[in-house]
Amino acid sequence: MIGQRKDGTDFSASVEHNSLIINNTPIVITTVRDISPQKSTERTLTKMAYYDPLTRLPNRTLLRDRISQAIGNANRSKKMIAVFFIDLDGFKAVNDSAGHKVGDLLLAEVAKILKSSIRQSDSVGRWGGDEFVLVYMDVDSIAVCKCLAQEIIELISGITQVLNKSVQLGASIGISIYPADTNDADALVVLADAAMYEAKKSGKNNYRFYHIQEEPHPEFRMSS
Repeated sequence: MIGQRKDGTDFSASVEHNSLIINNTPIVITTVRDISPQKSTERTLTKMAYYDPLTRLPNRTLLRDRISQAIGNANRSKKMIAVFFIDLDGFKAVNDSAGHKVGDLLLAEVAKILKSSIRQSDSVGRWGGDEFVLVYMDVDSIAVCKCLAQEIIELISGITQVLNKSVQLGASIGISIYPADTNDADALVVLADAAMYEAKKSGKNNYRFYHIQEEPHPEFRMSS
């Protein structure tokens, strides 16, 4: 419940009603308590549990939950979803040479780029280190995923300066598709991660899809 203070500001409130009988007259006593501090603490703990403190993006725990939710939505809409595993090329060199402050600002800038590249229905989060995972909903065609991957690579490669220090950055992206590759949330990330390593092997700063073939032993068919 939202209460209002004498100065007009709102606060989170809890309300308790207690019934008494005084001189054979029933009386209801209502107690309103300001629980804003507790609510603030709850919000802080939630952010710590589910959001990355540096980029303010969802962390690995929340991303797993969102992928599971995305699969449920895809089952109802009968559309595909795509999971992008994004690893920054050249980040370690920048972090080592320019310092952790520049590295942190760089990660925050990449987070902004990724967040601005998706729709409200999609999700993006920091998986760990310089790795990000993007969940792309309602995929109509593989071509749409290719366009998004290329856009992300170009935007990240376009970051050339942080705190007056020159930086050279790129992105290797692996993409898995539900339900074509797997119907398991964790496996979607694993397959996208595997495809990302194939992108790195092929020269970095590009993307690859993971495709499971209808054979006893799945293998890569590289697409770009």
